[in-house]
Amino acid sequence: MESDENSKVPLTWAKAFPWLAQYVRPGATELHDFQPRHWDAEIDDSFLASSQFRKAIAAEVLAHFGHWQVGQLFSTIPISLDVFSLAESVRLTNVLKRNGIKTFDVLESMSINDLMNLRNVGFNTISELIGILFQAEVGSQRGSIKPEQLPRVDTALADPSEFEREDSEPNITELLTNIKLVANWAAANRKDEFGLFAPDLDVPDAPDIVRGALDRLAVLATSSWADEKCMAPLVEHLGQFVQTLDSRELAIINRRIIAEKQETLEAISSEFDISRERVRQIEATLLSKIGALFVSGGEFAYHSASIRNQLKPIASVQKVLETLSGLSEYVDSLEEPVWVIFDKFDNSIESDGTWIAKESLAAVESAFSLQFSQNATEPGLISLENLKSVFGDWVSLADDELLAYAKSLGYFEFFGHLASPQIDSLQDKIFAFFEISGSPASAEEISEALRASHSIGSIKNALSADTRLLRVGKKKWGLRDWDFQEFTTIREKVIETIRENGPTLIDDLVLQITQQFEVSPRSVTVYASSWPLQLENGLVQFATEKPTPKRTFAETKGLFAHANTTLYRIRITRDHLRGSGMAIPTALAQAIGLEFGSRAQLSAGTREISVSWANTQPSLGSIRSLLGDVDVEIGDLVFLQFQENRIDLIPIRNPENSITSKVCSLMGVSDSGESLERQIAKAIRIGDSSGWGGVLPALRLRGESEILGFLSEGQKDDLLFSIQVEAPRNSKLKIVGLTDN
Repeated sequence: MESDENSKVPLTWAKAFPWLAQYVRPGATELHDFQPRHWDAEIDDSFLASSQFRKAIAAEVLAHFGHWQVGQLFSTIPISLDVFSLAESVRLTNVLKRNGIKTFDVLESMSINDLMNLRNVGFNTISELIGILFQAEVGSQRGSIKPEQLPRVDTALADPSEFEREDSEPNITELLTNIKLVANWAAANRKDEFGLFAPDLDVPDAPDIVRGALDRLAVLATSSWADEKCMAPLVEHLGQFVQTLDSRELAIINRRIIAEKQETLEAISSEFDISRERVRQIEATLLSKIGALFVSGGEFAYHSASIRNQLKPIASVQKVLETLSGLSEYVDSLEEPVWVIFDKFDNSIESDGTWIAKESLAAVESAFSLQFSQNATEPGLISLENLKSVFGDWVSLADDELLAYAKSLGYFEFFGHLASPQIDSLQDKIFAFFEISGSPASAEEISEALRASHSIGSIKNALSADTRLLRVGKKKWGLRDWDFQEFTTIREKVIETIRENGPTLIDDLVLQITQQFEVSPRSVTVYASSWPLQLENGLVQFATEKPTPKRTFAETKGLFAHANTTLYRIRITRDHLRGSGMAIPTALAQAIGLEFGSRAQLSAGTREISVSWANTQPSLGSIRSLLGDVDVEIGDLVFLQFQENRIDLIPIRNPENSITSKVCSLMGVSDSGESLERQIAKAIRIGDSSGWGGVLPALRLRGESEILGFLSEGQKDDLLFSIQVEAPRNSKLKIVGLTDN
């Protein structure tokens, strides 16, 4: 009779599925990608059952509701609806059976994405299942669900082949009859908004039969309905299973599967006199056999589900052990506690000993990283005050646990913020400091705030090299985005004065600048003598030609050329290890294509090193990132190798005993087989036809004492080398020859 009454009220799409309304075009009467007649029209059953509808609605659900639980989409379907019997295709039947899905209560808590991840589920299979659920929802709302579709048992997590209970178990029909009595009475008295077991369901006016049904439902006890295997303590239940294993299987479990340090196949095969392949086969069988106990219908499926329920999507192992009893106990014959057994065999969870996650820790870490990056401010910061609001909907960890988990992934606390692991360089930390402080600061103030081991010089170099920063005062720096006016340097002030006043006497210029700024007269004189200015006869004016290096390539110590590569020999100092920048010869700057007043970035592996020629002396940024890739110490000689826009560091190793190899090692070139004087001449760019008469003076002018020392050793070794290497500059040189013995 109820069904007849309900059928008189048309069931429209809008009423049956209000959650779809948000995907209807404004003012439209039809849905986006499929046409179920009109939105406010009665549902057409023939269209509802059509393949066209199923595929269209499946695409809509997958696109917009993949993260929704099935129970949210289909809220009136009875949890005991026999979904298994409604499957039409063999594929869907097998999927449901394999995953222990018979009744709707198993599907209820799964998301659409969960269903898509089931094995052998494709678009056609999910379309069929979603279509069936749409029909069931319509039937439920019309009150036309057939009684035979409501099975006699609730089979959540049961094996599909064991859907019927034994007659000795509690009477399911009686239970359903009691529920139906209460439900019908509540609906007839307009109390359908109350839960069937709600304490505020008023029953004094109910007939005796209804009050009796409620009384019987109120005293239902877990012990009367739960399976015996679920009532037994977990450690006892697991222990019973372990007793079925033989000594060989136990050894493989303890020493191969659950051991922190896995024993070799060889060791176990020798002990039990079987092949390594047989050990591997037994191990694979145990993993499959025991793993099956944790899936739907398995011996420990309920226990596994209880653990997963604590993981949203991750929890600390300690919290899980405190919440669920029995997991920290040890099983006889097994050398790890129960929770470790679950971790090793249950593929639905993974633990590293501190944290335990659904499916995999890597997936949770990836999701955390994505959530962080979507909410962080540059260069990777989230206020600790906002941490819970950012991750609250995604994870159920307490505040201290959330922070501890983030730190386990490499994130760190930074001035009241959670900072990304990507903030690891000095430049990034300084940028983050400004982002948080919001006000300019000096290198000294930054050093004190960071409490860093970096020198003030390193911090100043980092400030100068970072294009995101701007000098906003004589000593103050800030973010370029703050729209501060860039501080005018002394050099720029000197140039500006000459540009405005024209040629100016140096004494007048010094007086004017020193009165405005705290700068020494010598500094003003230096800038007045530097490009683009020139100082001649006491008059400062714009220069007509760019400055030339004080020393040419051939005159610069440690500078060598080889093919299209420029090499510069340096000795490693403590400043290099601390990350300080360094001055470089002007000849080197010109050799790598740097012009006065310009700046460039050189590739150094995954990082970049800046090189600039802003003042009289060119400079190179910190090379500390290069030192981490080689084994060098303070005092070691190395080459900085420049090629195109790249810089590398090459250690100078102990050469062979020959004079040629020793000299070539200090020039960074390989012995080409030519005469040594020609190789040296090419490397220092004085022309390969110079002969010893040109090479030796050039080496002395450069100050190449190490190379000259090796050549001197060659003379002592009876080489044909008739020259005093340490002769005065004006000495006449006569070279007979130089060969290795």
